[in-house]
Amino acid sequence: MRREELLSLRLHEAVALKLKTQPEFLNSLPKRLKSLSEKGQLHPYYLAEWLAWLDLEETTRLSYLVSQDEYWISLRQSSPFAGFLTSKERQVVLKNFKKEWNVLCGELT
Repeated sequence: MRREELLSLRLHEAVALKLKTQPEFLNSLPKRLKSLSEKGQLHPYYLAEWLAWLDLEETTRLSYLVSQDEYWISLRQSSPFAGFLTSKERQVVLKNFKKEWNVLCGELT
């Protein structure tokens, strides 16, 4: 997995954990998706795919969000979850990812 794909996976793992305790965020997601699409920031294909994702059962939805399948890796590149994590939550993920990536590359931290 490429660096940016692994980072995206780690961020979406944090999103999935947060969605378990704050599933109400998903209520506003269709409106957010539509807004992104209207602004030209989300291709119609990805709009349809994320809307279909919303219709899945919760456990399936969360497992797909963190799947290492090529389809989900690709879909995460057009994620509607920007801003869902707080700055602090994001910084924790980024810090942990940096350590993980350094280990994967054989660098000392």
